[in-house]
Amino acid sequence: MKASKGAVGRTLQNLQAAGVDPKSIDIVLLSHLHPDHTNGIRLADGSMAFPNAEIMVPSKDWEFWTSEDNAAKAESSAMMKNYFANVKKTFAGLESKVTRYDWGK
Repeated sequence: MKASKGAVGRTLQNLQAAGVDPKSIDIVLLSHLHPDHTNGIRLADGSMAFPNAEIMVPSKDWEFWTSEDNAAKAESSAMMKNYFANVKKTFAGLESKVTRYDWGK
């Protein structure tokens, strides 16, 4: 099902409507590191949307998207180049908050 225009990017508004303070979120679990999943961990000003949260990422995705070798191989694809740059920008300085997990564990 295709999301209608304006139907995404409303996590913080929905949490507020439910009475949940983003500061009370202690774990953010990401299924993969595409921008539509990762970009919600930072606000427009670059600060953390969930400042007290541990950010859990799949080990395989982390290894792939943080690899300089893989990023270099993606130079010919604008989309892939942007994805690598997005992971680098989104997670800059957050390494201590990131916990890698393996699927099925």
